[in-house]
Amino acid sequence: MGKFARLFWVLGFAFLSVGPAACVDGSARLFGESETQSVLIWREGPYDYVRLQAAESDAKNAQPVSVSAERLRLLLASVKVKDGHGEVVLLFADAEVERLAEPLSKALRLADVRQDIVFFSSERRGEGLFAPRLGIAGRIFHADDAIQIIFGAARLDFADQLRATNVMPPFSFGGRAAPSEVDVGAERAAHPAGGARRDWLVWHTAEEPQAGSSSEEGQASKDDRFSQQQEQRLRLLQRLREQGLITDQEYQEKKREILRGL
Repeated sequence: MGKFARLFWVLGFAFLSVGPAACVDGSARLFGESETQSVLIWREGPYDYVRLQAAESDAKNAQPVSVSAERLRLLLASVKVKDGHGEVVLLFADAEVERLAEPLSKALRLADVRQDIVFFSSERRGEGLFAPRLGIAGRIFHADDAIQIIFGAARLDFADQLRATNVMPPFSFGGRAAPSEVDVGAERAAHPAGGARRDWLVWHTAEEPQAGSSSEEGQASKDDRFSQQQEQRLRLLQRLREQGLITDQEYQEKKREILRGL
């Protein structure tokens, strides 16, 4: 191999080893966000990551907070979105839920009152080998006794442009000030602004029944017990898979059955 050929090979290998996501910390132009006060919590593959960054304007969150990965799995797996054909489908693939739950739980434990957690997740969405890799971008934080997620992108077609130019198409993690075009819903989640913020999901971590409303108190307690039961079932199911007592296919089928019952 000649001198210039060896140099070209080394540079090419170095670029592939670094990959686009490695530029998250060092290149604001790649992901469209300032790297100031940004702390990388998790990264997997060339695209997906979770990180802490300064919260918007004067927002003040109730953090750090302990939210289990199992709880976050339940929440993420219940999120649905309207696709390009107007059909309501699950937003996250099973594999994304598994990837994101642990690092998001860790980020919420590490975040302070002046930080939000932002994430980018990608997966091939659709059937066949040539299904496009589409991205999800969001902002998560704990405030007002609730887990809150704002979505800035739900079906971002980014991969081809990023590979060709090493520049990410414009996108947002979502923000408190103005809504994005994302339209999402989820089990037991509310939309702020009287339901107008369809890009924003709020899961209250404690129900506040009105005084004297025993029926609402009973329903809140029932819902909480139900959520705990499903969380325990998912924990057991995961242990069975880790111990080799059930196959991965059996695990996925049973998991979908549990989530459909939410």
